[in-house]
Amino acid sequence: MSKLLTLIIFISSFSFGQYIKKATIVLTDGTTIEARDIVYANKVYEFKSLDNLLLNQEITRDIVSELKFDSISYTETVPRIKETLAVHIKPNGLYQAIEDFYSGIPTSTEKIIGREDGGKNYNYPKDLMLFKTTEKKVVSSPFAIVYEDELYLNLKGLNKIESKEMKALYANSEAINRYIRVKYNNDDYYYTEVYQKKSNDAAIVGALLFGPIGAVIGSAINTQSLDKDVFPIILLNQDRKTYQVNDCLNFNKILKDKLNFKIQCKSKEDNSLQNVRKHLIKSQ
Repeated sequence: MSKLLTLIIFISSFSFGQYIKKATIVLTDGTTIEARDIVYANKVYEFKSLDNLLLNQEITRDIVSELKFDSISYTETVPRIKETLAVHIKPNGLYQAIEDFYSGIPTSTEKIIGREDGGKNYNYPKDLMLFKTTEKKVVSSPFAIVYEDELYLNLKGLNKIESKEMKALYANSEAINRYIRVKYNNDDYYYTEVYQKKSNDAAIVGALLFGPIGAVIGSAINTQSLDKDVFPIILLNQDRKTYQVNDCLNFNKILKDKLNFKIQCKSKEDNSLQNVRKHLIKSQ
C-alpha cells in the first residue's frame, strides 16, 4: 500500500499548470474550503467546492495562504476535467421526439457539428450549444441530441412540456435553436440549469457563496466563472414535464410528493439556490 504523505504547499511554490485532485484550501483569514480539481493559472486558482461540484470557481492567489493535500492527489499535468455529473448517457445521435429519447434509440446518427455558445452566461462554453449538419444547416427540431457522449436538450422542446405549476421563463434569444447540456441525472429526473437575467453580480456571489467563505472571497472571485443567473430545471421522468425550481418553498409545494423528499426551509440559507442544488444533485 502506498504511503500517503500529507503536504502543505505554500502559495509561492505552486506554479502554472499544476493540478490537485483533492485538497483543502486555506484562506488568509483561516477559513477553509474543501475543494476538488484545483488548477493554477494566471495568478488564479480554479476549483470546485464540495458544496457544488458542477460550479467551476476561481479565487485569486493573494487571499490563499496554503493548500493541504495528499501526495497521490498531485500531478504536474492537468487531466481532462469532467464538467458534468451526468451518467449512463444514451447513444450518440439525434432523438426527434421525447418518446424517441426515452426509448434510447436515436432517430438519426447523421454527423453534426456543435458550436459552443455558453461562454457569455454559463459556467462552461459547452453548457449551451448550436448544432449544424455538415452542410451547415441548423439542427433545431430534435428534442434531444447526444453529442460526443454528452446529453443536450432542446430549449424550445423543454418549454413546450413545462409544468403549469413551475414554469420556466427562458431567455428568448437563447431559446432559438439552442440546446442545453444536462448536468446530472438519476432514476427520477434529468437536471440542467438555464440562464435568466434576474440579479446583479453582488447578489450572485451572495447566493452561491453564502456564509463566511462568500464574505471573504466575494471581492476576489471572478463572477464570470459562476453560473450567473441560472436556475435549476428538471425533466421529471414520471410525467415527462419540466419544472423550474426557484427555491425550497416552491419545491416543497409542487415536487415534494412527486419525488418523496422535502427540502428543509427554515432560513435564508435554506432557501438559497445553492441549498436547492445540493438536494437535487444527490451525488454531491
